[in-house]
Amino acid sequence: MKLKDFLAENLPGISRDLLPSHAKLLGRVALLRLRPELEGYKYRIGELARRFYDVEAVYLVRGVEGVERRPDLELLAGKPIREIIHREYGCIFKL
Repeated sequence: MKLKDFLAENLPGISRDLLPSHAKLLGRVALLRLRPELEGYKYRIGELARRFYDVEAVYLVRGVEGVERRPDLELLAGKPIREIIHREYGCIFKL
């Protein structure tokens, strides 16, 4: 089952076209982008995404800012995470 299908089942009043189809996973954290029309549902979507991906936290990505391009994040569900350990291609990254 895909994230969009899972959300559509649990949020029947929302158009399927507005729902996110995926999230980026970094370690035990999911990063979501949402359309502005879903602002009122963001915490419910965050909690459903946390259950779907079985992660510790779900953050909303609002964009990036500054020269270092730091992401502007908002916690939607779970506990705040200060450090992420991500494994990719045999390398370990601390973010």
